[in-house]
Amino acid sequence: MNSKFGFFGFTALPILISRAISSVIEVAREILVRLHAAKAANLTVFAVSALLFWSATSKAQQNTELPCGPPVVEVEQERRLHIDPNRPLNIQLGDIKFHVPYAYVYPRPFSTHLNCDPKRGWFGFAFWMPDRGAPEEDVFFQPSYRPAERNRLPGAVDQYIVKVPTLKFNPTPGIDGYGLSPQARVVNLTQLFKNGYRTTHETGGLTRITPIEKPSSHDFWFDIESVNESVLIRCTKGFNAPNPNCQADLYFADLRLELVAVFPRDRLAYWQNIKTALRDMIERWASAG
Repeated sequence: MNSKFGFFGFTALPILISRAISSVIEVAREILVRLHAAKAANLTVFAVSALLFWSATSKAQQNTELPCGPPVVEVEQERRLHIDPNRPLNIQLGDIKFHVPYAYVYPRPFSTHLNCDPKRGWFGFAFWMPDRGAPEEDVFFQPSYRPAERNRLPGAVDQYIVKVPTLKFNPTPGIDGYGLSPQARVVNLTQLFKNGYRTTHETGGLTRITPIEKPSSHDFWFDIESVNESVLIRCTKGFNAPNPNCQADLYFADLRLELVAVFPRDRLAYWQNIKTALRDMIERWASAG
């Protein structure tokens, strides 16, 4: 009997169904293969990430546990890359103990100097103003006070680095070999001005001292009114010199500490902010000891 469902009708239907099932099976198999590959890839990425993390952690631990000794020049640069910037460095000045994060120390010590005798004659540190953050890199060989960094706006005048080349224990200024106080330095300075000098009180609590006749190679300011804080500041004359700066000889009598701080000449008006930051950071690191 002829039917519209002849050979291409009911006769072909099983074949079509079989082909459809085979296609579904092939697609499912392909999906499974891809899922397995993705799972294996994820496991591989996880394994590699874990290995790298363990390796970096292991290297950081190794670099902070090295015995005190001379640096190994061939591997020093690589070792420094794995030192935790927050790793505290133990330092002792007189009877005062400090815990200073590695990234702040100026210059940053060799990896083989992290575990040396904490008793020192002095140490230095550097930080950004106004947020008091640590520099990304060691700024010992960086002449600029506004070096380029990833998280800072280039050329921002209100962001700058303060360098403290020396912080020293000084219980008795000018006695037993300890450094002179800023008060004594001011007296010595005025004696150099043979033809006299004039003083001008300026904003920020500073007094400017100027020779009457022969001009000085630097500009000078001082503040010696406070019992616990006194300072003599010497600045580059004018702003035409490369990286014009100011150098402050500061003494914290209550802390028995003297320091030298260097900062950009155009930030002199913000000296009180710089001084406050210096005291706060020193007290924080000392209290951590």
